[in-house]
This record gives sequence, C-alpha cells and structure tokens, in this order.
Amino acid sequence: MKKGILGLVFLLSISLNPAYSATPPKAGSICSKLGLVSKSLVCEKVKGKLVWTKIVAKNDQFTLNIPANHYLDQGQLQIAATALSGKKIWITSEANSICSISEQIITPLSSGRCILRASTIADKKFKSKSESFSLDIRSPNSFEINVESQYQIDQAGPDLTQFSSAGLLIEYSSETTDVCQISGTKVTLSRIGFCIISGRQLGNSFVDNAAFKVARFKVIRENEISFTNPGSLSLKVKSVQLVGVSSSGLTVVYKTMTPNTCLLSNNVLSLLAVGTCTVVASQSGDEFTLAAKDVSQSFILSNDRVLSDQPDSLTGYQIKAIYVVPSDGTDRSYDTNGYIASILREGNAFIKSQIGLEYQIDSVGNDYDIQFFRSTFPTSYFLSAEYLDSDLAKEMKLYENPTADRKNFHFFVDVSALRNDTACGYASQPGLHSVNAVGPSKSATSSCVGKSLNLDNYGSHVWVHESIHNLGVGHTTDDGCDTMRGSGSCSSTWTIDKEKKRYVGSDAQGVNILSLRVWKGYTTDQSLRASCTVWTNRFPRADGLKYAVCPTGKQVIGALTYCWSSIRSVDLQVWRNNTWESLGEGSHYREPWGKHVDWRCDSTSTAPWKEITVTTPGIQKYRWMINGSEGEVFNIIWQR
Repeated sequence: MKKGILGLVFLLSISLNPAYSATPPKAGSICSKLGLVSKSLVCEKVKGKLVWTKIVAKNDQFTLNIPANHYLDQGQLQIAATALSGKKIWITSEANSICSISEQIITPLSSGRCILRASTIADKKFKSKSESFSLDIRSPNSFEINVESQYQIDQAGPDLTQFSSAGLLIEYSSETTDVCQISGTKVTLSRIGFCIISGRQLGNSFVDNAAFKVARFKVIRENEISFTNPGSLSLKVKSVQLVGVSSSGLTVVYKTMTPNTCLLSNNVLSLLAVGTCTVVASQSGDEFTLAAKDVSQSFILSNDRVLSDQPDSLTGYQIKAIYVVPSDGTDRSYDTNGYIASILREGNAFIKSQIGLEYQIDSVGNDYDIQFFRSTFPTSYFLSAEYLDSDLAKEMKLYENPTADRKNFHFFVDVSALRNDTACGYASQPGLHSVNAVGPSKSATSSCVGKSLNLDNYGSHVWVHESIHNLGVGHTTDDGCDTMRGSGSCSSTWTIDKEKKRYVGSDAQGVNILSLRVWKGYTTDQSLRASCTVWTNRFPRADGLKYAVCPTGKQVIGALTYCWSSIRSVDLQVWRNNTWESLGEGSHYREPWGKHVDWRCDSTSTAPWKEITVTTPGIQKYRWMINGSEGEVFNIIWQR
C-alpha cells in the first residue's frame, strides 16, 4: 500500500514541471523561461515570444600586453596573456631563432622579429581562436673611437675598431685628409697637425643607429738637433755664426757654458780667450713637434793652429788646404809658419798671370784657413800608397759634416815624395781631392819643393797642376813646359795652355776650364758649369748614407748606383714634409749624370735622368721610381 502511493507522487511531480519534456526541444518551439538552456539551444525572446534558438559561439579576444620592442640585453620578458572568454591561452614561438616562450615568459635569442602564436580551444560559448602577435627584439648599438692623444708622423697611425657593439661594420672618414687618410680601419699619417676622424654606424631594422662619434689627435714629429763641432777655432776669427739646425726646421737656441772663453748673442759666438768653449744647442718644439734633446759641443780656442775647417767667409768653390803629418812624422808647423800659405799665394798668382783668373782660397779674415791633421798612417805608407788622397779623405771623414760651399781639398803632406819617389802629387780627374808632397827633399838632383824656373817653389806648380786635374783636365803630351805636362823636361818657364788650344778656351784635354764655376768673382755665375761628383761611394759616411755631391743650380740628376736593361718609365721623387713628392717624369740614358761626369752604363743598359734646379745648400733625399716601382733611394749633398 505505501509503495503504490510513493510511485504516484513521483509521477505527479514530473508532470507538473513545465520545463521537462521527454523529447529534446527543437529550435523555434515555445519555451517557458528566458535563458533556459537545453544542450545547443537557449530560451530567448524573439518578437515578444519565448522560443528555443540555437546557441551561437562568440569570438574570443586575446590580450598579451607585450611591448612593440624589447632589447636583447634586457633578458627575459614576462607577459600577461588573457582571453575574454577566461580560457587558457596556449602560446608558441614561430621564430625559434629569435625568441622562445615558456609559461608566458619570452626569452630573446637574437635581434629580429619575434612572432608568437596564441590559441584557445572552442567551447559552447566561444569559438576556438588562433592569433599572431609580434614584437621586435632589438640590439643596442654603440662604438668608441679609441685613439691616443698623439702619434708620430714617421710611425703607424692607430688601428680603429672594426665592428660596433651590435657586430656591424663601422664607417670611418677623415675630416682632415691633408693630415691623415683612412682606408677601412687603417689610418695613414701624411703631415703634422690635427687629425680628425668621424665614425658612424646606422644600424638596421632591428639594430639602433649608433651615436655619431668624432675623435681628434695630434700628428707630431720628432725633433733632433744637428750641431757640428768645429773641433777648434782660431781667435783671429773673432766671432762665429752658429749654424745648428733641427730636423723640424724650428730655430735652434744656444747658450754658452764657458762665458770666460766665449759669449753668445743670439746665434753669434764671440771668441774671447784661449781655452775650451762649450755651447749647448736647444730646441723646445711646438704644438706638433717634440722637444729636441739638447746637444752640447766643446771645442778648442787657440791663437794659431786649428784642427778643423773654420767657418767660411767666402761663398762657392774654394781651395781648402790641409797640412798632414804622418803618425811618426815630424811636425814642421807648415800650417802656421807661413810655408804652405806662400805656396798657395804663389800658385794662385801664377794662374792669374797666365789666364787672368784665380781661385778663391779658404780664408779666415786676412789669413788662409789651413787646417792641421795628424794621420794614423805612418810615413812608410805615405811614401808608397797608391791613393793617399782617398785614404786621407776617408780618415778625416770630410763628408760627415759637409760645408755649404764646395771645397777642393788639397792635402799638403809632410813627406819628400809619393808613390815610391815617382810623383810629387796626384789627383782624381775630375774630383775634389789631391795630395801634394811638401816635405824636405831626400835627393840633391830632384825635389818636390825646390826652386823652379819662374816659381820660387816647385810645390806651387804641383798644387796648381793637381787642382786643374781635379777640374777634369788630362795631361799635356806635346809641351814640356805646360803646367799640365805628364812627363819630360822644361828649359823655359811654366805656362798654362799658352796657345789656348788644349784646356783654356778649348776642351781638347777634357774640359775648358774657363767654362767652369770655380774662379774668384764667378763662383755664383749660374751660366758657368758646375758638375756633380758621384763616386762618393769611395768615402762612406758613418750613417751609411748613399750620396752624390752637387753644386746648386740647374743640374742633371741620374741614378747613383744602378743601371736597368728595360726601362719603360721613370719618375724622380723628393722626400719633403715626411712624404715622397714627385718632381715629374724623366728619361733614361747611358750617361745619366751628363757627359761631363765620369759615370755611365754599359751598352746593354741605361739609367734614369732628369734636369732639376736647386738653390739651397743641404742634404736632400731622392728616389727613382722605375716602371712604377722603387728603383733606388739616394741623397745629394747640395753645395754652393
């Protein structure tokens, strides 16, 4: 009985629920309660009636809260990804080389565009969604132009940094191309001054533009003082103009350390008393020049004898007399007692009586500047040596500190004769040196210094003879009384080309001496010839300098040492302001220094030559470019 009643109650309760139906509702059928849901249907009011309609899934919306840019060096980026639906968002990276993501943490890997894919799964209310997001992973970009404050002109310039912090090439340029040039990251220095370098790196789509940079540094030069020690000075000179020079060309300043023997006024040294004079030369440099190391020179002040060439009072070509005594020889003071001076005067007067011209003879005041030299060679060597003039020139280092004026060096040696009693003198032809025996005779029948016809001393004839050889004149073979005779005897008086057909007004014996720029009153006449001397390799300098000696003026300059078998082009260059400067195209020839200089190539080769004009004495460096390549570097000692 109870069981039946319970079953009835259950059935009644179901039938009384209006929302219940044994079969699912259909879209469009009447429903009883707004918002009621049945599977894929929802009860909605349509045109004033409650009807079942299909549920339409909504579009979801994502918010990731990511910036437009993130820098690689900022590390990981936490994002906040949310969906309108509230569902879980799945995020993956579509640019695995640029970025990765895990649990909404982005890890940047390299610069570029980081592309993220955000997705959700569909449900009854919201459709599934997949959307792409991006942010740029950027790299900062910077660089520095790291240079020192100064660099020396003769050294390498700075090496610049090649890449910026982002690994991109930096572009450099010089704002002062006359001072420095740039190729890639190499800086070449060409002259002193300020070198200004600019650098830029413009980045790219994902790398910032680096800040524009400018750097400036000084290009400086070394500074050395060349201050020749005169060795000794005669008090008769009274005052000397000091001629020290600095490699920078800046003015040298002097001070005396011995005011009791010598005083200075600017660069004029006044000689006061016998003793030692010490002078210090200084050069303090300037904005682009280093200070030079002070140079101190001490020399002897004496009343008579001098041990070095005295400062010149004459300009141009002159005869320079040197009294030379062997290491074991007797010093007869021929330099100070007037003996050599008398030979010089007589020989010069003889020349003037014959051709109306005379030499300049190196002088100090009213006296000849005759230098004294004690050789290391013994008397036996003097008597037998084949080329004593060359040996003495090397021993005295005559070209270590050349004068501004050309000198024809005559060594008056205190021995009786030369070359085993076969000569009283000899000289190079042409050349700058001769040797003359002036010692007492050992023979009663022949003497190098005995009385000679129209000359009081045969030594006067000897030095004149050798000096004319030095000019380039050969021996006379058909006149025993001509000054330039090679052998034979003379029963009359000495003459100098009395018929004017050999070497005076003629070049039959090698050169016309009247055409040469060697005579007193004509040493600056540029219309007269003055040739270079190129055999100076016989007189090496301590610094190893390869050099020729040339008079200033218009000169034909050739190669100093080499000849070439196939020359297509030649260019002569001069070293100025720490760089090679072209003097222009030249030519090539077998006699590259001209026909009057004893230097030539063989029949299968030639050497370059070019005519140039130089007006200032000094040492200048040159080079020949042969067929576009460096052929030879050499120096010229230019003298007036």
